[in-house]
Amino acid sequence: MLYADFYQTVQGKWQLAHEPELRSQNRFISYIFEKEWKVLNCRVYRAGCPIANYWAYPIRKMESNRTYYYLFKYSLLGVSILLAIVAIVSWIAPELMTVNGQPGARDLLTTLIFALIAVIAFLVFLLIRDKFAIVELGNQTVKIKHNGQDKAISWLEVEEVKLIQFIYPPLYKIRIKDSDETIWFNTESNYISVNGFVIDTSDMGDLIKKKKRELGI
Repeated sequence: MLYADFYQTVQGKWQLAHEPELRSQNRFISYIFEKEWKVLNCRVYRAGCPIANYWAYPIRKMESNRTYYYLFKYSLLGVSILLAIVAIVSWIAPELMTVNGQPGARDLLTTLIFALIAVIAFLVFLLIRDKFAIVELGNQTVKIKHNGQDKAISWLEVEEVKLIQFIYPPLYKIRIKDSDETIWFNTESNYISVNGFVIDTSDMGDLIKKKKRELGI
């Protein structure tokens, strides 16, 4: 069985993307395609005559999980708001809080600690909020949805894509050639953690590994 990647030519035929000798204008593939991810029975033609038969699977486009995207982007904002509320309550109405089963007492140091952590969390949120993006991966292209703009590039334009360790679910950083900006994006919550090190087992992660091997990025 041959595992092949597909793209559609202008003529409406399907071509094997990773087979250079099959890219010429007179070599195309007829196919039987029932449903996405199902096997295709493909026959390669040259000058109208069949020269090879392939079984292959198409590559579908995959996108970052939006739920985890928003959690990554806004979690520090939520933490800062929660800590700010705790700081305010601990000063204005400490009796509403319970410490070791006893009503809380007003304490300036406790209030300042909660307030300081809330401010730090908010400042970190402001620093990193614009780094997160929703990324859509295809076999030939990478589509980056960042700050209200959609940018489609070729995999050949990717300078680096790397998994950030010790963060769950899997979070990647990607950098495009001719750009110093680093963008972070997540995949799905399919991973293995070994002593904090993350192995991405999602379909999106598998495609990233495949492209890193092929392109040396």
